[in-house]
Amino acid sequence: MTVVGLPARTRPRYGVAVVGGAAVLEEAPEESVEALAVRFRAGHEEALGEVYDRWASLVHSYALRALQDTHDAEDVTQQVFVAAWQSRDKMTPGPHTFPAWLIGIARHKISDARAASLSRHDNRPISTAAFISADSVAARLMTARRLHLSSIVLFTLESLSILKAVLQN
Repeated sequence: MTVVGLPARTRPRYGVAVVGGAAVLEEAPEESVEALAVRFRAGHEEALGEVYDRWASLVHSYALRALQDTHDAEDVTQQVFVAAWQSRDKMTPGPHTFPAWLIGIARHKISDARAASLSRHDNRPISTAAFISADSVAARLMTARRLHLSSIVLFTLESLSILKAVLQN
């Protein structure tokens, strides 16, 4: 198993100028997505850090919305960047294809996480309470049906006795 260490964030996420006291520190212009993708595909480890800095929040928010669990979203985010690094030779560098490629990997990892979650929940023993409650519901329905039928019979008998009384007078 290959372990990939992701470097710490060294610059602001969105390329916004940083204001410190009275001085404004200008950030160097960001490298184009296509140039970054070419460096990433060539195997430059610095490019991995830049890719992570640029798109980790996108991947994480996508995973969090899909999975509704912070821990699973963090796991998926890590898996996406590891998988992207391991399969970087399959990526076609382009200005719009690189982030889309990462989201495609995220989509597959989210699907894997959902399947793993379902298999964890499906391995629980089946509770007999479910069968008891189903039997209880069936018994209640039968009782209601009997009550309904007996009320119909009583109504019919009352109607007959009223009719009989009317006919006798």
